[in-house]
Amino acid sequence: MVLARARAQQEASKSLFGKPKLKYGQCYAMAGYFMQLGALLGAKHRDKPDAFGHAFLGATGEPGAVKRFFTDAAPRILEAIAEDMTFTDYVNAEQVKRLKYTGDPHRFLFDLGMKRLT
Repeated sequence: MVLARARAQQEASKSLFGKPKLKYGQCYAMAGYFMQLGALLGAKHRDKPDAFGHAFLGATGEPGAVKRFFTDAAPRILEAIAEDMTFTDYVNAEQVKRLKYTGDPHRFLFDLGMKRLT
């Protein structure tokens, strides 16, 4: 979350009045960046999940907390992934579910891509 916040602040468009804004579609571009970064850090710290959690997620806590989180989250994530699903398909499906989007899931990014986030 620490890295995501810093990257989102870099990507946000500065407006003449008000706070900087980020368009929803920009989040998809950043998702690919974080997927690559997560893969690199995950490979480097695969034997030390607490170090990975701290470096990538900003997670702190008792030893073993990050490993328990990943162990608990993995089944939920795996059941949401279809065999022919791309990373973009997964991100799209998760966002449709989280935002309770009721339109056509294939049009989700087209409908909300230019929406500004504050």
